[in-house]
Amino acid sequence: MFTVKNAKEQLLSQGDSSTLTSPEESFSIIDQRHYTPSTRVLNAHTPLLDEREDLEFTPTWTIELPQATTSNLLQPPVKVEAEVEKPSPALYLKFEKHEVEHFSSLPTEVEELMRSAEVYDGILSCTTGYAAVVTSSCCYVWDYKKDHDKQPLKRPDTVYKFQMPSCDGELIDSDKLPLVCLIPSAEGSKPGLLACTPKGEFRYWEDISYAMTEAERYKGLKLYLQDDDQGIYLACHETKGSSRENCVIIFGTEHVALYRIHVCQPDGKQTLISSSISRPGGFIGQLSSYLWQSGKFDDGGIVSTTLGAKLEKWILPGARIAPKYKFCQDIHSIIAQEVYISDGIFESNPLDVELLDIEYAKNGELVILVSHLPSSNQSESGQNKDLTYFLVVLNGIDQESNSGQYNVIKCHPLRVHSNVSLGPKANLVMPNGGPGAFVVFPQAIIVTTILKDVNYTNIITMCDPMYDVIIGFCAEGSKSWHPRDTIDDISEMHILTTKTGVMSCRLNVSEIIEENASLQSPEQMDIEDSQAKRNRELKFTIEQAIFRKNDSNVPVFCTLPPDFKGDINKVVLEISDEILDSRSQYLDESIDLKSQLHERYNKMASLIQFIHNSKAVDKLHPSTRQRLFWNAEKMACVKRLWSHHNASYFTTQDGAEGLCRKLLNSAIHEYFQDRNFQPSQNEDLARFFYRFRVRDLGTIFTYIQRVIENYMEIDDRHMLVFEANTIILLAFEAAFDFRRMNKELYAITSNESKDSWTFQPELLKVLHQQFEDTDEAIRSFTVLHSSQTANDSLQYMSQDVNDYNKIQTKDTRVEMLKDQMVNLADVLLGVTTERLIW
Repeated sequence: MFTVKNAKEQLLSQGDSSTLTSPEESFSIIDQRHYTPSTRVLNAHTPLLDEREDLEFTPTWTIELPQATTSNLLQPPVKVEAEVEKPSPALYLKFEKHEVEHFSSLPTEVEELMRSAEVYDGILSCTTGYAAVVTSSCCYVWDYKKDHDKQPLKRPDTVYKFQMPSCDGELIDSDKLPLVCLIPSAEGSKPGLLACTPKGEFRYWEDISYAMTEAERYKGLKLYLQDDDQGIYLACHETKGSSRENCVIIFGTEHVALYRIHVCQPDGKQTLISSSISRPGGFIGQLSSYLWQSGKFDDGGIVSTTLGAKLEKWILPGARIAPKYKFCQDIHSIIAQEVYISDGIFESNPLDVELLDIEYAKNGELVILVSHLPSSNQSESGQNKDLTYFLVVLNGIDQESNSGQYNVIKCHPLRVHSNVSLGPKANLVMPNGGPGAFVVFPQAIIVTTILKDVNYTNIITMCDPMYDVIIGFCAEGSKSWHPRDTIDDISEMHILTTKTGVMSCRLNVSEIIEENASLQSPEQMDIEDSQAKRNRELKFTIEQAIFRKNDSNVPVFCTLPPDFKGDINKVVLEISDEILDSRSQYLDESIDLKSQLHERYNKMASLIQFIHNSKAVDKLHPSTRQRLFWNAEKMACVKRLWSHHNASYFTTQDGAEGLCRKLLNSAIHEYFQDRNFQPSQNEDLARFFYRFRVRDLGTIFTYIQRVIENYMEIDDRHMLVFEANTIILLAFEAAFDFRRMNKELYAITSNESKDSWTFQPELLKVLHQQFEDTDEAIRSFTVLHSSQTANDSLQYMSQDVNDYNKIQTKDTRVEMLKDQMVNLADVLLGVTTERLIW
């Protein structure tokens, strides 16, 4: 279990671990959120890239696809129902091998508690279906599984509040929080609650409903611990013939003092008694974790690990028989050696390998969660960036032997890309002995498996790792192993967070096994189908990461694992092209055009940011990076063009001024006429272009030239020339601004301009022709108009110089045309030079 105070302090101590400038910042979209130690937990609002981007998965998804045709007619996109699974409103992330779903909400009272309390912890109990949050003085318990199937988003309406035993005047600190566990009851009854202070003061409520009317009806127990010792573990384990009276309740301390707590009825009334689980004298260690192994009936054993190095085992024959100490083995050295080999280190300090947690696997094997910090980095206090994690599998010993030894049979490195520094605290959860495994941090969960010859590892990260912290978790069969002959198709665990509530994380073990089997049998594998499946899974992963990233209703996000499968070059180009052409099934079609352009622009930014976060930039071919860059650059241009276009969209003026206002609109109409486009009734061609034909942006400028040529004889042709210059220069200015700010983000070099839409020969001709037309317009305008008075400059200063049509004087219009001519020359020189360099 994690305390929220420790999690926050850990994150704050890590500082700003990000060195990559985000595309949102580079694109000047939003002000980034900064956290300070004084920021409160739930009062802060997380800003979105666009408040209209809160995308929800709707009951039916649609994809725009071009209609198949044998002619050269340009058809509008046809809506095709996409045969994809319809996720529930509570589904956050879904992949072929794992998914995250909202399970239940926090009760209002608990949510308010987490806004105000500084120190609290949480627990979940899969056995009872109840959750609890504990502070230094109170414990709040509720049924988190109630109505889950019918109303997963409904807040629980009943919370049971209990007064915790006193901490005997000790300072309130995260390490001094009471320990609590939920005790299973007979079927149909509510569970009981057992709580104790770290110094061993116990309270037990037989039924949590006592909180409503009989809160003082509890049984007490006092354990006397050494002055420098304190309790750190309290857990209840079920046995074969499980009942409240014979559940195995274990209380453990830092110095490995273990006690069994009994709920018994010697005189017909329930009471608490304790018995010490003895160990040989003279051995001093520090408890790391322990787990329960069930026997045939109500007996079993305990296996524990110590932070120092030891693995110990006790046998618990029954409720009324004294525990028996079975053996002790130093496992640290053999684990450390395997970790060094896996990390490529041949000489190191044994203290840099730490045993964090332990779980049972099938056939009685043990799985140890290990962290490794190279000696050279140990002086970096509070920094966990270089910590690596491993799952080390130890083979089972002969259960009847007192001297059997454990040996390492597998060392599984957990290599993931995370935006937050993980650790140093972590817990291992393996539902029903695996093979699915979850490594739980306060800010993230690593999803993996201990299957042989399988390297599947992924990570689920909290979007708000400062204030939506994982404080509790549970899984069926975790830390309490019963021999099983079958493997679960789905490994599932539940987590409790401080804002979202309870979420379920599921790993599709059967899918992983099936895929691995096909890889092990190449003769039976359809290579083409397998690659398509990998690409589909990769695309789905990236799409969920970039399209749901800024959805305030989605508390988790993902990155690509280092060993991801699939053709990332093909996949990211498909996604980028679908965003550019408004064909992505995730784009919101109901919003206005300005917002939609902004959304597509942001998603281009999120795409390259995700690639960086996943450390996959070096896996992209230069041509892929260039095309991603040019697509994003076009979106930057059309955003600025639409603002200019929309300002003159509904003009009713006639003559040259009216033509000037409608120049871009006319060019778009010419573009579609050449393609025999058949618009639907009331189709707005200009808006259609901005939504679906942005990739042909450069082509539009050639149609602007054609429109001007159609009006060669009008007297005020210079007005059309000026407007054409304004449009072209606006687009190139946006392109060059984007290029300057984001070239490094896409790793674009100056000689990689082969596919740049701004460097194509047709555009160079347009720029050259505009330069000549501007020069001709200046000459013609000077000849046709007489001299103006000396106060022209004063009139110019008092007028809107951004609107050429409102400038009435000859000199000021000529000066504006000359300025444009200079700018055209600069652009023409720049693109010509770069093209020649290439």
